[in-house]
Amino acid sequence: MKIVDEYESNLEGEGINIVPMIDVIFAILTFFIISSLDLIRLDNIPVNLPKASTSTLVKEKPIVLTIDRENNIFLENKPINSKILVDQIKKIISNYSTNILVISADKEVAHGKVVEVIDQVRSIDNLRIGMSTDK
Repeated sequence: MKIVDEYESNLEGEGINIVPMIDVIFAILTFFIISSLDLIRLDNIPVNLPKASTSTLVKEKPIVLTIDRENNIFLENKPINSKILVDQIKKIISNYSTNILVISADKEVAHGKVVEVIDQVRSIDNLRIGMSTDK
């Protein structure tokens, strides 16, 4: 019969188990990576935005409508025909329950094109419209 000393039995279970600590570190790292993706620029379509000293940041994630230098229209970075623009924005509003539209137009785009797009989207009820600018 083997008699185990109390001191000897405690030595086997002692030590720091780092596997749970690594799991927690990876969970925190994953959280920061995913949350930082929302902090990236609103649009990926290259546009040369006009400057405005009074511009402010939008707190909520808006719907982004981009008009590039060649007068191409993009809704959420996907090319779209101006004839179906209002229907697609209504669809996005119903799916994501956001009512903020930010128009990001290149400063070389003719004023008439921007007004034409704004006129179309103003027909949507309870839609807040803003313009994207550089500070």
